Amino acid sequence: MRDPMTFLAGTDQLPLRIERPFSPWSYAASHRTLVLRGAPQEPDAGLEIEFINVAAMKIRRGYSELHITRAGEDRPGIEEFADVPEEHRDAYHVLLLSDGDHQGFVMCSRMRISSLT
Repeated sequence: MRDPMTFLAGTDQLPLRIERPFSPWSYAASHRTLVLRGAPQEPDAGLEIEFINVAAMKIRRGYSELHITRAGEDRPGIEEFADVPEEHRDAYHVLLLSDGDHQGFVMCSRMRISSLT
């Protein structure tokens, strides 16, 4: 059974900076879903970031904090790495993940940030 959650943000609220540690929680290849979890910080519950319909990713095993931004038009290597046909690329967002020192990315259709309650 999943933890109850409260929706906080999606791709329309980018860029975001969340000042708490995050690490990968799960990846379901069959559903192409990646989940990162942020540690609870008083008085807040933990946070969960779900990336849906993941076509490609390059992530770290942990981030000291998390900055999420959209990649600009110049995305050398990312789209070729993902190998998404040109006619389907408009359905995806390329999101850059960083903690200020380390970079990564997720290419997905949607992102949802929820508070674990």
